[in-house]
Amino acid sequence: DPKMSTRVPLLYHVYRASTQMASPLVWAFLTYRRWLGKEDSDWFRFKERFGIPSIERPGTTDAPLLWVHGASLGEILSALPLVHQFAAQNANWNVLLTTGTRSSSQLLRSRAEKGVICQYVPVDLPGSVNRFLTFWRPSAAVFIESELWPNLVFETQRRQIPLALINARISPRSAQRWASSYLKPLFQYLLSRFKVILASGQEDLQRLHAFNIDWASYVGNLKTGVSHTPQSLTSTAESIRNRFKSRQVWMAASTHAGEEEIIIETHKELSKMFPNVLTILAPRHPERKPQIEKLLQMNSMTFELHTEFKSSDSLCSSDVYVLDTVGELPAFYSLVDIAFVGGSMVPQVGGHNPIEAAVRSCAVLVGPHAFNFTSLLQQLKEVNFLSLREVVNGEDLARAVALLWHNPALLQQRKEAANKAAQVLSVGVTERVLAQVNLLITPVKSHQLELKVEGHGSRL
Repeated sequence: DPKMSTRVPLLYHVYRASTQMASPLVWAFLTYRRWLGKEDSDWFRFKERFGIPSIERPGTTDAPLLWVHGASLGEILSALPLVHQFAAQNANWNVLLTTGTRSSSQLLRSRAEKGVICQYVPVDLPGSVNRFLTFWRPSAAVFIESELWPNLVFETQRRQIPLALINARISPRSAQRWASSYLKPLFQYLLSRFKVILASGQEDLQRLHAFNIDWASYVGNLKTGVSHTPQSLTSTAESIRNRFKSRQVWMAASTHAGEEEIIIETHKELSKMFPNVLTILAPRHPERKPQIEKLLQMNSMTFELHTEFKSSDSLCSSDVYVLDTVGELPAFYSLVDIAFVGGSMVPQVGGHNPIEAAVRSCAVLVGPHAFNFTSLLQQLKEVNFLSLREVVNGEDLARAVALLWHNPALLQQRKEAANKAAQVLSVGVTERVLAQVNLLITPVKSHQLELKVEGHGSRL
């Protein structure tokens, strides 16, 4: 059990009072974001951000409910296999999945199995958090990675809802910031609210132990347990594969602002050696499509948008094919031999999950700034050093792609190495994490059983 600190840090009291007073400003800010298209346009769904539900809580008042929260797309993708296995093993439990972004919410609606409730997480205002918890009454809560909103964590634990932090990630930069004399007490206090903490890697575990979070453990990285590609997406991908015949196809996946310029230059370099090159560009946030279209036009690049051409059966003759949807990336990984995983060429993002590409037999390339996945990248290379290659800039990226196209045998080796390494790392991880979640809810199950026995006894 964690060493539950009972003394609430002064900084939390300051934070809580500040967020209470800032409520009108936060409402105005999120309304402005909604006007910009960055929050859900559906009014009922938008109100979920303030703890106002858009649907009814299923079951009876005391029906057990597991709440799983992932901040954005990557966390939700890693949580889905866990959630589906939990639901299969605990048929009498409802599952509530929350997230904070439009793209991950759209993915949830299309991928979550029947019976899984999807909502937006409330903003970290005391009133919003209380409304959310009062309505949903979760029996246990699982947070993915590094979502440590103080009001959300404090109020959940205050209601004696057992908490788990899964795939806990703390970068060297974050560790340094939290170690400051005024932030450290708050950080340790928040972490002490969690009964179960599972680190995403050995380095993260060491940093957690440095903060005296000695009950944290490591059972594997949840992001290695990638879910299967839905059949409907596989069918779409196969039809699109026919449109790419006779083209040299590679993909730049999950790109961010500042990376598309690099990808365009890489395409231009490749086209000098391979005139029939086709670049699939899959931005992490499809709502950035207008900026990407403008950038491609400025560079005199011809392009097609997936949303406009996915039903076409004509051959694709454009320079770039823009995947401007959410949730179809896994199917497109299966279409290509080479994939660059974005968020890793710009210093502020930290990279994205390479397993999704590796498990689908892509030769994986990543940039120099994938610091959120340092441990995972190292594990892949330890299993097989050919499983991925790190590139330092756009020129290096073009050379890496060209080398693989010039050497089909090496390309095949890299594809097989990536797939096998991903398979090795994924074995049993979801099951081990699920075992810890089941330990977390054991007291809840015991209480439910007692209530059931008492109910039977009262009818005798």
